[in-house]
Amino acid sequence: MRFLVQLVAAGLVGMGLVTMAVAVLGLVRMTDTPQRLHVTSKAVFIGVVPLLLASVGTFDVALVGRASITALFLLLTAPISSHVIGRAAVFRSSARGKPPAGPQVS
Repeated sequence: MRFLVQLVAAGLVGMGLVTMAVAVLGLVRMTDTPQRLHVTSKAVFIGVVPLLLASVGTFDVALVGRASITALFLLLTAPISSHVIGRAAVFRSSARGKPPAGPQVS
């Protein structure tokens, strides 16, 4: 049973690392703020949370507790910070006289 849990934890670590690597490449490749926010929000949900879930394989109660609190904090604050950064980008581009990036609704 312990071997199976550690095998699943190794798979979660691999999935998290691959997702984070792809997110870094996407962050470098994207050109505007909304696209970069999209990439980084996916990196949090699909990349960091599996890494934290992999800590269950250690069977250390303190480590699992800290990882759970960290995952909860990230899941609660990532959408809020993305929203604030997106609004700041829109206000900054409108202050410069440029239309905001993304689809225009008329």
